[in-house]
Amino acid sequence: MSLKGKNTLEQISRQIYVSDIINIVFVAFLLVVAVVFSDRVQNPKLLIMLYSAMLAAAFSLILFVRPESGSVLYFLRRWYPMAFVILAFFSLGWVVHYVLPYDIDSQLIEIDLLLFRVHPTVFLSQFMNPYAVDLLEICYASFYFLPVILGFALYRKRKMREFEMFAIIACLGFYLSDIGNLLFPARGPSQTLTAYHVIPLEGKWVGGFIRTLIYTLEPYRYDCFPSGHVAVTLLTVVLAYRFERRLFWWMLPISIGLVFSTVYLRYHYVIDIFAGAALSGVILTGAEAVQRVWPRVRQFKARSLFFQTSYADKDIS
Repeated sequence: MSLKGKNTLEQISRQIYVSDIINIVFVAFLLVVAVVFSDRVQNPKLLIMLYSAMLAAAFSLILFVRPESGSVLYFLRRWYPMAFVILAFFSLGWVVHYVLPYDIDSQLIEIDLLLFRVHPTVFLSQFMNPYAVDLLEICYASFYFLPVILGFALYRKRKMREFEMFAIIACLGFYLSDIGNLLFPARGPSQTLTAYHVIPLEGKWVGGFIRTLIYTLEPYRYDCFPSGHVAVTLLTVVLAYRFERRLFWWMLPISIGLVFSTVYLRYHYVIDIFAGAALSGVILTGAEAVQRVWPRVRQFKARSLFFQTSYADKDIS
């Protein structure tokens, strides 16, 4: 292989990130699900086209966009995983509970009763307050913004190693939660324990509006276990503590309110929270290990490609 070819391979190898691999693997998984279960999912042809287009876009950005390509293109190159998270989430409205048409709400309810001897959401009803509902609905909705705020803070300061860690952890948090929803569909206490919730959940000013907006925009209802809200929020707070300490102190009270709101506002069972917290711990540990070894893996791949091609060139000659 020529020196130019070797440099090209090494350059491509340096441009592939762990977050790229996570996105490609997850979207490929969704594509396989859409093909294999085309008789169950909704709009299978559209799903197959969407996932194929996402894979094509990812490969194009990885192969052809470099830091010198321009600020806009490189921004798209580094931020496309967040766009994929959103696209994948909304597409799952045609997948979740269609592939596996059952729910585990009764099992989750039994676990909560075993742990607490009461339904936690029913117990908290005695402390229902419209001002608290407003405040906690705002905290709950902040889930959609906190990771993006942290990501922008890191990207704006060109902390690219830290930004890659954020991208890895955010993608794993969202995608593994999505897989959990797919494998363990559950609707949550707001829909399964309505007979026990005799005290209405009402806000003073904005609580009702936020709740209606969330239910309107969410593509599917079977998204309780594990709690992606808890998993992603805990991961975001940990990264903020490590990389953006001032931002962490601003996020901390909102995040505490967010975790509490998941049960107080009847979105989740408590076991969902425990599962989300456990998932965040697994993701954090795994992501740190992967990021430590990835530079060596990437260099090894580049050298392997070079030597394989060199031997092939000799055989041809």
